[in-house]
Amino acid sequence: MADTDESLIPLDVLKKGILSRFYRMKGLEYQDLEAEYQRDLRDEMAERTGGRTVNLFRTYGRFIDESNIKEGNW
Repeated sequence: MADTDESLIPLDVLKKGILSRFYRMKGLEYQDLEAEYQRDLRDEMAERTGGRTVNLFRTYGRFIDESNIKEGNW
């Protein structure tokens, strides 16, 4: 990595991930830190990517067509 490269994960979240892996490798208590890291990472990714798109129609057809318009003089 060059000096100008930046991580997509914020530095504080990245530090928690590095610390939790370090603690796990050394045999220390890491579960709480790991859970906090996973929560923060999930929250950060949710802020960046947003929610998924939900289709409100049963089919991918047109919303206004002959089946939605009443016959007659209006």
